[in-house]
Amino acid sequence: MSLGAFLFWESMDKLHVWIALHQDEKRLQSRTGGVDKFQEKISILQRLLMESNMKIEAVKRESRDLKSLLNFSFRVVTPLDRKDMQIFEEQERLKIEAKSLKFL
Repeated sequence: MSLGAFLFWESMDKLHVWIALHQDEKRLQSRTGGVDKFQEKISILQRLLMESNMKIEAVKRESRDLKSLLNFSFRVVTPLDRKDMQIFEEQERLKIEAKSLKFL
């Protein structure tokens, strides 16, 4: 190999190394830029998830409140004759006794 060919070979080798390193730097910058974009998207998705969870909890709370209203028993006052009134009073007395004995 002649001296000119050797110098050409060495310079081309250095040129290829420099180009490869420069391309690696560009790739690294594009990768970190992509990571930043993904981190931004992840933070947006986390915020949306938190907001949706808060909305779901509010709906659950509201449905529990509505269920408790449905489970609430309303007494309808109707006039009772004497016999029905005695039966009702006896049932109420038995309920009170049962509660005191912790049967209910």
